[in-house]
Amino acid sequence: MTSQKEQLSYLLKSDKDLKELIKSVPKIVPFKREKGFEGLVRLICEQQLSVASAKAIFDRLAKIVSPFEAKNFL
Repeated sequence: MTSQKEQLSYLLKSDKDLKELIKSVPKIVPFKREKGFEGLVRLICEQQLSVASAKAIFDRLAKIVSPFEAKNFL
């Protein structure tokens, strides 16, 4: 897996428009997400709903599915 710095370097070389956009932003702060199944479920919720609603739903799920793994979710 490549580092964020390597990924950003690749994007800057590949896309001149994106390069200009990135230069105009003081600092890009990536979202931190859990890895694996838990991160995937959280990301899907956030894409479908507002982040606040997604957090509330995910927090409810996390309380009833423990440990939070695919086999326990199904």
